[in-house]
Amino acid sequence: FFFPDRKRIILSHYHNDVSTPPLNSHALFLRRRHTKIKHYLISRVGRLRRAGPRINEIMTRVYPNGSPLTTIAYNGHEADDIFSVASFNLLAPLYIRPIDQRTGKVQPFASFDWISEEDSERILGDHVRLPKLLKRLQDCGSDFICVQELQLEAVANNDDGVESPSNGATSQLNRGRRSRKEDMDFDGSGCNKRIVMKKSRFSLPQWIAPLTGATSGGYGVILPNSEQLEKMAERNRRVLMADVAITNAIFYKSDKWRPVSGNSARKTTTRKQLRDSRIPYHNTTNCVLQSFLPLEVTQPNQNQSETTDGPEPVVVASIHLDAKSEEKRVQQLQRCLERSLELSASPYPPPLIIAGDYNCELFPGSCVHAFLQNVKSDEQDTMSEAAYNALHIADDLDGSGLNSPENEVQYRIRECSRANRLPSNTLPSKEQLQSWDNLHASVASFVYDHCWKLDRVKTGCTRVAYDHDEEIIDDDSESVVQHTDSQSRTDNDSNSDGCVPGKHGRKTMAQWHLDHILYTSHSLVPLGKWSTLEDDELSRERGLPNDRVPTDHLPIAALFKRCPHLRLDEKAKVSLIELLQKLEGRQMNEMQSLLAEVDRQRAELAKQLNANEETSTDPSQTHENKRQKMKKKMAPPSPQIIQHIRSSRSSIKLMRESHRVERENFVKERCWLERLELKHFLGVTPKLWINISS
Repeated sequence: FFFPDRKRIILSHYHNDVSTPPLNSHALFLRRRHTKIKHYLISRVGRLRRAGPRINEIMTRVYPNGSPLTTIAYNGHEADDIFSVASFNLLAPLYIRPIDQRTGKVQPFASFDWISEEDSERILGDHVRLPKLLKRLQDCGSDFICVQELQLEAVANNDDGVESPSNGATSQLNRGRRSRKEDMDFDGSGCNKRIVMKKSRFSLPQWIAPLTGATSGGYGVILPNSEQLEKMAERNRRVLMADVAITNAIFYKSDKWRPVSGNSARKTTTRKQLRDSRIPYHNTTNCVLQSFLPLEVTQPNQNQSETTDGPEPVVVASIHLDAKSEEKRVQQLQRCLERSLELSASPYPPPLIIAGDYNCELFPGSCVHAFLQNVKSDEQDTMSEAAYNALHIADDLDGSGLNSPENEVQYRIRECSRANRLPSNTLPSKEQLQSWDNLHASVASFVYDHCWKLDRVKTGCTRVAYDHDEEIIDDDSESVVQHTDSQSRTDNDSNSDGCVPGKHGRKTMAQWHLDHILYTSHSLVPLGKWSTLEDDELSRERGLPNDRVPTDHLPIAALFKRCPHLRLDEKAKVSLIELLQKLEGRQMNEMQSLLAEVDRQRAELAKQLNANEETSTDPSQTHENKRQKMKKKMAPPSPQIIQHIRSSRSSIKLMRESHRVERENFVKERCWLERLELKHFLGVTPKLWINISS
């Protein structure tokens, strides 16, 4: 149990959910041993149903990069509850050594300095690289392929309104090669020349079109609408002088899956819900979502019950987060989660997979990593401390220790320094750390309030390139030059991935965990995954892309099994709703009693003041008394009334705060499933319900 690497080898080869060939005597011995270890894990962890995702993560099989996971899992038998997802960053041709019009230079992360001019055409040339990329896409055979940096082709309209490919200088501009360093005039005249382009529509490039043919399994594709594509094309025209749209996309096997609308599957009971269900959903170029159902499964309609048996649609997202700002990455991922709820066929979080280029390493302490916190907190509630720590030994990607409170503070300080691109051994300022902690807390609150349970497939490093953040020491002058253009790297001088930064007089290769697959751990279980750079020595030494890998990110993939969504039984649900209604009813009665008492005291005080005034006035002066009453109505309240209003407001405020604390404690005492039912019953998040005034 306390040697996870050894146990992972034993458990991975004989997982019960994956078909295996006939076993010999030695294999039978290993399977018996696997069963004993599994029972031991269950006994140490406690409730298997709550800790199942972590146990299955340990038993996840690792396959060579590029293996057809779906074919391996089926082993000749179709299974609707097993499917695979792959993620490819395609490296758009436009992003290979482009001239940025804002700086007039090639950005360091796109220069690929380790590839010489003699090797550039062989490694980076479109005629060599794109066919290799197509073959990798076809061979992976995944049910869903999430791609990033897909460069679409622009088809311009001529004066007669007939669509035709552009030609001449415009053709170079459309293909995205006008701004390449190899294609630019050395005098810079091509860089400053203004070319006015007509609006274009975009289609799949010719090199990837065979993926949608029958020979490749007949993949369908989900793309953003033309408005979103035109926004991206406008940016590329302005920054890179190229009229092309670069976007995310989802390719899906059309002979097995079909896209469905999540909104149409919801039960609409109110006019607002009916109006919201008709609002069209729009994908963006950096986040494409879609829900899918197997072909033979009928889409649920509005007359079906929420507990109707049958698979729930799977929501797949292809995402490409911002490369510079952690705050923008958090906002993009949060919007993705909010949109996935709109695509759900039920009020509960759907089976969700978010795959793509996150442009961050998801180390503990980062704000994006906080989206995974809910899984750990819920598991730790049902485990002993020793079992929890043993089960999460491999969770820290940098191997810096267990998840103690002291380490969590150190993690946040470290990740804050990296995000702000501070020099090594430099601590962030108080303001920077405070801003980081606030963002981290907002993410944790969002995950808790919306009852998300996200986990990450434990993939390794996927990008290897020159470390532009390292300090290069010139052997002759002993001067230090620090580059700050790439993503942050690990703190280890020699990490487990084979990266040895800090050489004298030359740049060195570094590795990053930038591509990830997040999934909902309550409804999906990972059964297998592709290996990454830990099994690719050639790429670790030469960098990406190279002669074998045609892109700058190593692709990742995972095999999943769908599980029924965990829900409270009817008895527990009825008991929970009764407790909620009892609490709300009692608080409402208390508030109404207090308001009634305030009104009664104010009426008595006003009556007493009026009586005192009547005794002090002369009954013979009737006209003068009427004038005094008119002035009294226009005059401000008396000091006694003002004091009563202030004391009443203070009493009401104290009661509201008492009720808020009581509601907050009520939510804290509930488990994840109970909070999920509360959110469904109330129609708002528990946090919003807590802060609603009585």
